[in-house]
Amino acid sequence: MKRDQEPGDDADVEFIAMARNVLPRLVRALDGKQRSVTIAELDMIDAVASRATAGPWTAFIEEAQPIGGPSVIWVGGDDDPDMYVWLGTKIAPPGDVNFVAHAREDVPALVAAIKARLQGTSEQNFRE
Repeated sequence: MKRDQEPGDDADVEFIAMARNVLPRLVRALDGKQRSVTIAELDMIDAVASRATAGPWTAFIEEAQPIGGPSVIWVGGDDDPDMYVWLGTKIAPPGDVNFVAHAREDVPALVAAIKARLQGTSEQNFRE
């Protein structure tokens, strides 16, 4: 991941990697299909998200919205460097760029929704 031509900061890289791994699990937990998410895990996910660059992150996909360059994620304000998601030596496919952009808002929202659902329910009941 790069911000303009520079490597992205560690907190954003950590968030993207974490989101890729936990987002499906969070969705299953919210749907009630997985009961192994603990408050401690949700707090850790929240902490990683809070260290990343503030959202929203907005994806601009070249194939859908031609902008005269590769697909990009706009992060923060006008003066903040754009985010480019790479897979190897190529810009990531549109689905990956969209995933990363949406994850910035979706992960904290899912964590909040799961925590709200857990209120009044013992954490022990949500372990395998």
